Amino acid sequence: MANPSKMNSLTKRTITALILVPFVLSVLIVGNPMFEICVVLLGFLLAWEWANMIPSKNKDLYLASYSFAVVVLVEYPKIWGFIIVALITAFVFIKARKEKKRFLLTLGVPYISIGLACLCWIYQDVGILFFLWVLFVVWGMDTGGYMVGSTLKGPKLMPKVSPNKTISGLIGGLVFAVLAGSLVVWYVESTYADVALNYISDKEYLFIFKGVYVIMGLLAMLFGFISQMGDLVESAIKRNVGVKDTSGLIPGHGGVFDRIDALIFVAPFVYLWFKM
Repeated sequence: MANPSKMNSLTKRTITALILVPFVLSVLIVGNPMFEICVVLLGFLLAWEWANMIPSKNKDLYLASYSFAVVVLVEYPKIWGFIIVALITAFVFIKARKEKKRFLLTLGVPYISIGLACLCWIYQDVGILFFLWVLFVVWGMDTGGYMVGSTLKGPKLMPKVSPNKTISGLIGGLVFAVLAGSLVVWYVESTYADVALNYISDKEYLFIFKGVYVIMGLLAMLFGFISQMGDLVESAIKRNVGVKDTSGLIPGHGGVFDRIDALIFVAPFVYLWFKM
Protein backbone atom coordinates (compact mmCIF):
# COMPACT_ATOMS: atom_id res chain seq x y z
CA MET A 1 0.00 0.00 0.00
CA ALA A 2 1.30 3.47 -0.89
CA ASN A 3 2.70 5.62 1.89
CA PRO A 4 0.15 8.46 2.54
CA SER A 5 2.85 11.01 3.34
CA LYS A 6 4.72 10.10 0.15
CA MET A 7 1.52 10.41 -1.93
CA ASN A 8 0.70 13.73 -0.26
CA SER A 9 4.17 15.08 -1.02
CA LEU A 10 3.98 13.86 -4.62
CA THR A 11 0.56 15.50 -5.05
CA LYS A 12 1.87 18.83 -3.76
CA ARG A 13 4.89 18.58 -6.03
CA THR A 14 2.68 17.83 -9.04
CA ILE A 15 0.30 20.73 -8.37
CA THR A 16 3.20 23.12 -7.82
CA ALA A 17 4.87 21.95 -11.04
CA LEU A 18 1.64 22.40 -13.02
CA ILE A 19 1.57 26.02 -11.87
CA LEU A 20 5.27 26.89 -12.12
CA VAL A 21 6.24 25.16 -15.38
CA PRO A 22 3.79 27.09 -17.63
CA PHE A 23 4.82 30.33 -15.90
CA VAL A 24 8.54 29.66 -16.45
CA LEU A 25 7.99 28.71 -20.10
CA SER A 26 5.92 31.87 -20.64
CA VAL A 27 8.69 34.05 -19.22
CA LEU A 28 11.25 32.35 -21.47
CA ILE A 29 9.10 33.00 -24.54
CA VAL A 30 8.41 36.65 -23.63
CA GLY A 31 12.13 37.23 -23.07
CA ASN A 32 13.82 40.39 -21.80
CA PRO A 33 13.23 42.59 -19.91
CA MET A 34 10.64 40.28 -18.31
CA PHE A 35 13.17 37.46 -17.96
CA GLU A 36 15.73 39.65 -16.18
CA ILE A 37 13.04 41.17 -13.95
CA CYS A 38 11.91 37.69 -12.88
CA VAL A 39 15.51 36.61 -12.22
CA VAL A 40 16.11 39.68 -10.04
CA LEU A 41 12.86 39.07 -8.14
CA LEU A 42 13.92 35.45 -7.72
CA GLY A 43 17.21 36.75 -6.37
CA PHE A 44 15.38 38.83 -3.77
CA LEU A 45 13.50 35.73 -2.59
CA LEU A 46 16.71 33.69 -2.38
CA ALA A 47 18.43 36.55 -0.54
CA TRP A 48 15.55 36.69 1.94
CA GLU A 49 15.67 32.95 2.53
CA TRP A 50 19.46 32.89 2.97
CA ALA A 51 19.46 35.88 5.33
CA ASN A 52 16.76 34.28 7.45
CA MET A 53 18.14 30.74 7.29
CA ILE A 54 21.68 31.61 8.46
CA PRO A 55 21.70 32.87 12.09
CA SER A 56 23.06 36.40 12.35
CA LYS A 57 22.85 39.63 14.30
CA ASN A 58 21.97 41.86 11.35
CA LYS A 59 19.70 40.09 8.85
CA ASP A 60 18.74 43.30 7.07
CA LEU A 61 22.37 44.12 6.24
CA TYR A 62 23.01 40.68 4.74
CA LEU A 63 19.67 40.69 2.92
CA ALA A 64 20.52 44.05 1.32
CA SER A 65 24.02 42.82 0.39
CA TYR A 66 22.77 39.63 -1.28
CA SER A 67 20.04 41.51 -3.15
CA PHE A 68 22.41 44.25 -4.36
CA ALA A 69 24.91 41.64 -5.59
CA VAL A 70 22.19 39.97 -7.68
CA VAL A 71 21.11 43.24 -9.29
CA VAL A 72 24.72 44.23 -10.04
CA LEU A 73 25.76 40.95 -11.63
CA VAL A 74 22.57 40.58 -13.67
CA GLU A 75 22.41 44.18 -14.91
CA TYR A 76 26.05 45.31 -15.13
CA PRO A 77 28.68 44.21 -17.69
CA LYS A 78 30.32 40.97 -16.56
CA ILE A 79 33.78 42.32 -15.62
CA TRP A 80 32.51 45.30 -13.62
CA GLY A 81 29.81 43.13 -12.11
CA PHE A 82 32.35 40.60 -10.84
CA ILE A 83 34.53 43.37 -9.39
CA ILE A 84 31.61 44.89 -7.49
CA VAL A 85 30.39 41.48 -6.28
CA ALA A 86 33.92 40.71 -5.04
CA LEU A 87 33.85 43.99 -3.08
CA ILE A 88 30.42 43.14 -1.64
CA THR A 89 31.72 39.70 -0.65
CA ALA A 90 34.68 41.30 1.12
CA PHE A 91 32.34 43.77 2.82
CA VAL A 92 30.09 41.00 4.16
CA PHE A 93 33.13 38.99 5.27
CA ILE A 94 34.39 41.95 7.30
CA LYS A 95 30.97 42.79 8.75
CA ALA A 96 30.39 39.15 9.74
CA ARG A 97 33.69 38.83 11.66
CA LYS A 98 31.84 38.39 14.97
CA GLU A 99 29.17 36.05 13.57
CA LYS A 100 29.20 32.31 14.34
CA LYS A 101 28.33 31.46 10.71
CA ARG A 102 30.71 33.93 9.09
CA PHE A 103 31.62 31.67 6.17
CA LEU A 104 28.01 30.86 5.27
CA LEU A 105 26.90 34.48 5.57
CA THR A 106 29.71 35.48 3.21
CA LEU A 107 29.07 32.57 0.85
CA GLY A 108 25.56 33.88 0.22
CA VAL A 109 26.89 36.75 -1.91
CA PRO A 110 28.64 34.79 -4.70
CA TYR A 111 26.46 31.69 -4.37
CA ILE A 112 23.21 33.49 -5.17
CA SER A 113 24.43 36.22 -7.52
CA ILE A 114 26.78 34.14 -9.70
CA GLY A 115 24.31 31.27 -10.04
CA LEU A 116 21.45 33.53 -11.15
CA ALA A 117 23.67 35.66 -13.38
CA CYS A 118 24.92 32.54 -15.19
CA LEU A 119 21.31 31.56 -15.88
CA CYS A 120 20.81 34.96 -17.51
CA TRP A 121 24.01 34.63 -19.54
CA ILE A 122 23.06 31.14 -20.74
CA TYR A 123 19.70 32.49 -21.86
CA GLN A 124 21.18 35.58 -23.53
CA ASP A 125 24.43 34.21 -24.97
CA VAL A 126 23.42 30.67 -25.91
CA GLY A 127 19.68 30.97 -26.46
CA ILE A 128 16.31 29.83 -25.23
CA LEU A 129 16.56 26.26 -26.58
CA PHE A 130 19.81 25.53 -24.75
CA PHE A 131 18.42 27.17 -21.61
CA LEU A 132 15.36 24.96 -21.93
CA TRP A 133 17.62 21.92 -22.31
CA VAL A 134 19.38 22.81 -19.03
CA LEU A 135 16.04 23.21 -17.27
CA PHE A 136 14.81 19.84 -18.53
CA VAL A 137 18.03 18.11 -17.48
CA VAL A 138 17.85 19.51 -13.94
CA TRP A 139 14.11 18.87 -13.66
CA GLY A 140 14.62 15.34 -14.95
CA MET A 141 17.40 14.73 -12.44
CA ASP A 142 15.28 15.99 -9.55
CA THR A 143 12.08 14.21 -10.59
CA GLY A 144 13.78 10.93 -11.47
CA GLY A 145 15.84 10.98 -8.29
CA TYR A 146 12.74 11.51 -6.16
CA MET A 147 10.54 8.95 -7.93
CA VAL A 148 13.11 6.17 -8.28
CA GLY A 149 14.81 6.79 -4.94
CA SER A 150 11.59 6.86 -2.92
CA THR A 151 10.31 3.73 -4.71
CA LEU A 152 13.39 1.48 -4.83
CA LYS A 153 15.22 2.93 -1.81
CA GLY A 154 18.40 0.91 -1.16
CA PRO A 155 21.85 2.08 -0.03
CA LYS A 156 22.15 5.71 0.99
CA LEU A 157 24.17 8.11 -1.14
CA MET A 158 25.48 10.42 1.60
CA PRO A 159 23.48 9.64 4.76
CA LYS A 160 25.33 12.15 6.94
CA VAL A 161 24.45 14.97 4.55
CA SER A 162 21.03 13.94 3.21
CA PRO A 163 19.44 10.84 4.80
CA ASN A 164 16.82 10.48 2.05
CA LYS A 165 19.18 10.46 -0.94
CA THR A 166 19.92 6.97 -2.30
CA ILE A 167 22.23 5.50 -4.92
CA SER A 168 19.17 4.20 -6.78
CA GLY A 169 17.80 7.76 -6.81
CA LEU A 170 21.08 9.05 -8.26
CA ILE A 171 21.01 6.46 -11.04
CA GLY A 172 17.31 7.03 -11.71
CA GLY A 173 17.88 10.77 -11.78
CA LEU A 174 20.67 10.43 -14.33
CA VAL A 175 18.45 8.29 -16.57
CA PHE A 176 15.61 10.82 -16.34
CA ALA A 177 18.05 13.69 -16.98
CA VAL A 178 19.23 12.07 -20.21
CA LEU A 179 15.66 11.33 -21.31
CA ALA A 180 14.44 14.84 -20.49
CA GLY A 181 17.39 16.44 -22.27
CA SER A 182 16.83 14.16 -25.27
CA LEU A 183 13.25 15.45 -25.56
CA VAL A 184 14.59 18.95 -26.16
CA VAL A 185 17.15 17.65 -28.69
CA TRP A 186 14.36 15.74 -30.46
CA TYR A 187 12.24 18.91 -30.57
CA VAL A 188 15.11 20.87 -32.11
CA GLU A 189 15.79 18.09 -34.61
CA SER A 190 12.14 17.78 -35.69
CA THR A 191 11.73 21.55 -35.92
CA TYR A 192 14.82 22.30 -37.98
CA ALA A 193 15.16 19.06 -39.97
CA ASP A 194 13.74 20.52 -43.19
CA VAL A 195 16.10 23.49 -43.01
CA ALA A 196 19.12 21.26 -42.39
CA LEU A 197 18.25 18.92 -45.26
CA ASN A 198 18.44 21.86 -47.66
CA TYR A 199 22.19 22.02 -47.03
CA ILE A 200 23.29 18.45 -46.27
CA SER A 201 22.41 14.94 -47.44
CA ASP A 202 20.21 12.47 -45.57
CA LYS A 203 23.25 10.41 -44.54
CA GLU A 204 25.10 13.48 -43.27
CA TYR A 205 22.00 14.56 -41.39
CA LEU A 206 21.61 11.18 -39.65
CA PHE A 207 25.32 11.08 -38.79
CA ILE A 208 25.28 14.58 -37.31
CA PHE A 209 22.18 14.13 -35.19
CA LYS A 210 23.19 10.70 -33.94
CA GLY A 211 26.37 12.37 -32.72
CA VAL A 212 24.38 15.22 -31.19
CA TYR A 213 22.21 12.80 -29.21
CA VAL A 214 25.29 11.03 -27.86
CA ILE A 215 27.13 14.24 -26.94
CA MET A 216 24.10 15.89 -25.37
CA GLY A 217 23.28 12.66 -23.53
CA LEU A 218 26.76 12.57 -22.00
CA LEU A 219 26.49 16.26 -21.09
CA ALA A 220 23.09 15.61 -19.53
CA MET A 221 24.67 12.94 -17.32
CA LEU A 222 27.53 15.27 -16.36
CA PHE A 223 25.38 18.28 -15.57
CA GLY A 224 22.74 16.10 -13.93
CA PHE A 225 25.41 14.72 -11.60
CA ILE A 226 26.71 18.24 -10.83
CA SER A 227 23.16 19.41 -10.12
CA GLN A 228 22.80 16.52 -7.65
CA MET A 229 25.98 17.72 -5.93
CA GLY A 230 24.37 21.15 -5.69
CA ASP A 231 21.39 19.60 -3.97
CA LEU A 232 23.74 17.87 -1.52
CA VAL A 233 25.64 21.11 -0.86
CA GLU A 234 22.41 22.85 0.11
CA SER A 235 21.45 19.87 2.29
CA ALA A 236 24.81 20.14 4.07
CA ILE A 237 24.25 23.86 4.65
CA LYS A 238 20.74 23.32 6.02
CA ARG A 239 22.03 20.54 8.25
CA ASN A 240 24.76 22.86 9.51
CA VAL A 241 22.26 25.52 10.56
CA GLY A 242 19.64 23.02 11.75
CA VAL A 243 16.73 23.63 9.34
CA LYS A 244 14.74 21.22 7.16
CA ASP A 245 13.64 23.70 4.49
CA THR A 246 14.93 27.14 3.53
CA SER A 247 11.34 28.43 3.95
CA GLY A 248 7.75 27.34 3.35
CA LEU A 249 7.02 29.49 0.30
CA ILE A 250 6.42 26.61 -2.14
CA PRO A 251 4.02 23.82 -1.07
CA GLY A 252 5.59 20.38 -1.39
CA HIS A 253 9.05 21.82 -1.99
CA GLY A 254 9.82 24.00 1.02
CA GLY A 255 11.55 27.19 -0.05
CA VAL A 256 12.59 28.71 -3.34
CA PHE A 257 16.17 27.63 -2.63
CA ASP A 258 14.96 24.06 -2.11
CA ARG A 259 13.50 24.17 -5.62
CA ILE A 260 16.34 25.74 -7.61
CA ASP A 261 19.45 24.93 -5.54
CA ALA A 262 20.59 22.41 -8.16
CA LEU A 263 19.90 24.81 -11.04
CA ILE A 264 21.92 27.76 -9.73
CA PHE A 265 24.73 25.40 -8.66
CA VAL A 266 25.10 23.83 -12.09
CA ALA A 267 24.56 27.06 -14.07
CA PRO A 268 28.17 28.33 -13.74
CA PHE A 269 29.52 24.96 -14.90
CA VAL A 270 27.19 24.98 -17.92
CA TYR A 271 28.17 28.52 -18.84
CA LEU A 272 31.88 27.80 -18.45
CA TRP A 273 31.52 24.73 -20.69
CA PHE A 274 29.86 26.88 -23.36
CA LYS A 275 32.58 29.56 -23.15
CA MET A 276 35.46 27.06 -23.38
